[in-house]
Amino acid sequence: RPDNLDAYDLYLRALEQSYRFTQEGRAAGLALLEAALALDPDYAEAHAVAAFCLQQRFLWGGRNPADRAAALAHAEAVAAAPTDDATTLALAALAFSALARRHDAALPMVERALAQTPSSAIAHTVFALVEMMHSRPEAAVRHAERSLRLSPFDPLRHLPEAILGAACLAMGDAETALRHIHKGREANPLFAPNLTTPAVCLVGLGRLDEARATVQRLLEIAPDTTLANLDERYLFANALGFERIAAALRLAGLPA
Repeated sequence: RPDNLDAYDLYLRALEQSYRFTQEGRAAGLALLEAALALDPDYAEAHAVAAFCLQQRFLWGGRNPADRAAALAHAEAVAAAPTDDATTLALAALAFSALARRHDAALPMVERALAQTPSSAIAHTVFALVEMMHSRPEAAVRHAERSLRLSPFDPLRHLPEAILGAACLAMGDAETALRHIHKGREANPLFAPNLTTPAVCLVGLGRLDEARATVQRLLEIAPDTTLANLDERYLFANALGFERIAAALRLAGLPA
């Protein structure tokens, strides 16, 4: 039971906003979380969702270094807190891996989350993402599939579908990758990584017109995306090989 029910209400409203993958959702979520943390500065759950919102905003909303630093500070607050809440631990771990490549900090948090709550879909999703960043697509598939079995209508289901798409592509199955990407885009059409992976798939399949149209849609959602910042922004790059991604997306029209 939360110590402060007003803070809890603000946290729940912020969590819903954080799922949208829009600038407006992030801003609304962070405003709610600021209010929650004013009521309860040690509220680990609020720190975790703030880390998630700021991570999204850094990677896909302008790459402001202040957002990255703030996200990691919120993740550190979770790491120092006596919490076993699986969602809280997973979101903080995601910030450590995505923004600082601190897998040594992230993996124990995700393992702790799953030890306490083996049915946590988001913890399995984060584990899958970390496995992709370690270039282990087969392990990533196991965790992503487990996430979808546990919560097939999860508001964040575009994440495991994106991971499955990239993992299948890394293992040489572009057609299956596109099927997962399609499901992910149905769940959240604004999630930019689910436009990056299919462009690479489509170039490989010789469908250049479709690849170029996909890149144009990517640039509508995240207009500052370039080959220069893609290595940091696209978290599946290790598993796929950045040179392969860059070559494909250059053909598809992504600017340098």
